[in-house]
Amino acid sequence: MAYVEPDEELSAALVGVAVGSIDDPACCETMAAAMMASGRSAPQLAASLRSLAVLAHARGELGTLAVLCRRLLGREEYAGCVDETLVRAAFERALGHDDPAKRDAGMTLDAWLGRVVAVPSWAADAVARHPEMLLSPRISVPHSVRLHAAAPTVVGWIALARLEERGRELRWSMAQFVGREDAAWVTLAAAVRAVEAAAEGPHTRRAGILRAWLHELTTDGQVREA
Repeated sequence: MAYVEPDEELSAALVGVAVGSIDDPACCETMAAAMMASGRSAPQLAASLRSLAVLAHARGELGTLAVLCRRLLGREEYAGCVDETLVRAAFERALGHDDPAKRDAGMTLDAWLGRVVAVPSWAADAVARHPEMLLSPRISVPHSVRLHAAAPTVVGWIALARLEERGRELRWSMAQFVGREDAAWVTLAAAVRAVEAAAEGPHTRRAGILRAWLHELTTDGQVREA
């Protein structure tokens, strides 16, 4: 009989439990955490962890997939175990649920944006439908800016103005909206009008923030066209 290292034997047992409980997100998350702490090297564990995520996706156990993706993306040495197909499925499943699952959507998306250069269209579309995601404490401010720039909307501008009201200074240029310059300007101008027409009036902090941003984009656009 071949000698089996204790940590390898433990990992195999944990994988077996996770596979048998693939319909139980909490159990699979616990098993994944235990595997990461078992002592095996990350490269050895990567294949096992990815196989669990792929199995969860194939069986439609998206709750399990969501918690596995959150765990894996939270550790740099394991983040490569998941690909965009798995991340998208996990994100969309979490987004469709109430808290605390929706918080997982923010964490999953923020971790994925940290690994890619361009904002995926599915992420931009989802945030355009759920602009409250721009204010999620699970998404970093730079990533919220990237998401909005990928699909600017009136409600998105207003949501981000709330961030600046809270003390987060944001700056804008047309370079952030390549291919979407007209949409950026039109939606921002509409956001200014909407806030000024609302009960809070044109002299509120939020209206001033939006007008300043509109001035920034207008000035930047004029310089670029000159």
